[in-house]
Amino acid sequence: MLSGGDLRSDGMANEVVRLVRENPFLVNELIEGMTAKDDVVRGRSADVLEKLTRDHPEYVQSELDLIIRLALNDPVPMVR
Repeated sequence: MLSGGDLRSDGMANEVVRLVRENPFLVNELIEGMTAKDDVVRGRSADVLEKLTRDHPEYVQSELDLIIRLALNDPVPMVR
C-alpha cells in the first residue's frame, strides 16, 4: 500500500494510518518498511509512523531507539 510513485505524493499513507489505528499490531510492518530498499516505501512508512504517533506515541515506544537509528542514517530527508 505504500509503494509506487514517488515521494512527492503520500500515496495511500492516510489509508494506512486508519488501518493501523484499527490494527496496532501492524506498526511492526511500518518499522520493517523503514528498512526497505525502496526510498518511497521508507519515506511513506516514516510518514505513517509520524502521523500515528501524534495521537498514539505508545505504538512505537518499545521500538523508538531502532526507529531513530534507522532514520538518522537514511539518505531520504523525509525519513530523517
